[in-house]
Amino acid sequence: MTCIENVIDKKLCISCGFCKAYSNSDLNFKYNNDHEASIPEMAKEVNFDDDIYCPSDSIDMPKNSLFKYNVANPKSILGVYESLYAGYSNDKQVRKKAASGGIVPEVIKYLLEKKYIDYAFTSVNINSHKDSKSIIIDDPKAIKFIHGATYHSVNLSESISKIINSNMRFAFVGLPCHILALQELKQRRPEINKLNVITIGLFCGGYVKYSGYEYYFSKFLKKDEIKNITNTKYRENNYPGDIKLSFKNNTVKFLPRLSNNSRWNIVKYMITESFFKHLRCKLCPDQVNDFADIAVGDPHFSKYILNEGTSFIIARSGIGNKTIRSMSDEKRIFSEQISEQEVINSQYYLENRRYVGITLLVAKLLGIDVFNIKNYDTYSKLNKFNLYPYAFIQLLKYKLGFGLIVQYLIAYPLQIVEYLFFTGGIKKILRRIIQLLFNSKVSGNNKKDFNYWDLNK
Repeated sequence: MTCIENVIDKKLCISCGFCKAYSNSDLNFKYNNDHEASIPEMAKEVNFDDDIYCPSDSIDMPKNSLFKYNVANPKSILGVYESLYAGYSNDKQVRKKAASGGIVPEVIKYLLEKKYIDYAFTSVNINSHKDSKSIIIDDPKAIKFIHGATYHSVNLSESISKIINSNMRFAFVGLPCHILALQELKQRRPEINKLNVITIGLFCGGYVKYSGYEYYFSKFLKKDEIKNITNTKYRENNYPGDIKLSFKNNTVKFLPRLSNNSRWNIVKYMITESFFKHLRCKLCPDQVNDFADIAVGDPHFSKYILNEGTSFIIARSGIGNKTIRSMSDEKRIFSEQISEQEVINSQYYLENRRYVGITLLVAKLLGIDVFNIKNYDTYSKLNKFNLYPYAFIQLLKYKLGFGLIVQYLIAYPLQIVEYLFFTGGIKKILRRIIQLLFNSKVSGNNKKDFNYWDLNK
């Protein structure tokens, strides 16, 4: 059995498409309803290079850090970096349409206009969730297609074909698993390493299976309406955004996500994001895109909430930091330096993700089949006992599945236990109990009410 077949068999495939770079024959991908992802079709004639790499088969954090930065064991929990910023695009239209400040589309536009790159690879969410794919951009005007966020799986195989068959300079935008897969490919194909000018990574909480969102939609829509959804956008309107649904009859509906929503609806949304999260994502040690030149993510602080969107920016490499500073000097973006602790505090589960050995140990105890992950030495300890309950409850949700008994008898109590007891002291617990009892609404225009820690984690 090849590593790809093994990954598919374990249902760990994230549909990244990088196995296409190692295939000696035409490798096609097809959406699989059971996996809820586009997985490679393993026909008899398909065979792979001996040095094939799959990010759901193994992860080696020290090796990739050494390759990228010549540092095997980063000092910071954020990984290697040169500077930290909070920023946003100075183009009001770009900032308004973006999920969180418009830094990524603005960087791509800047690099294309300056002719530092010939094209950029990113993902696009303009069709059904079963047909989400990558897009190749060579025109700065095309950034209008890449705004927003996609929380279900996206197949990048079309871009991979272009990467391995072109000799043009490119930028690559991706999640931590995508950037990792590209890193490994560049180590095996030096010519690709020379052509890849810059990588732009997104902070990542993990893919969520679309059936989970359908479960959440059922609070607002009838079954027939859910069946007729043609496109789902997760971050529309004011930050942090509503869910925008398009239907076959050309109508559109907006559903609340975290703001302008009741507490009980938010609990249901949290059930969606935790019970339906992809197993590979629950096992991933990289939340903040360690191997991207520029990593970008939500700030999750009330001081940044009530505006048109702001991103935290980790400029990891020399070229990443130079790009951000040049764009700031040219007034393409606004940026201000921030402290390391601000970024750490904004990513609540960062410590849990870093100490992935604890998650792997709990997974084995629960009988969950995992894959090989080599972590940084600093975060390989198993004596962080405060992290075990979270690892257990997250993996228990995967182990339980989401059958009728879990859906109607277990999901809400389990999620409420996590919501009440995992993220705060006695005062916060009492306040949350009162909020749930009265089902108080989370406002979208009140800093005190709309605080990330109080409504989501």
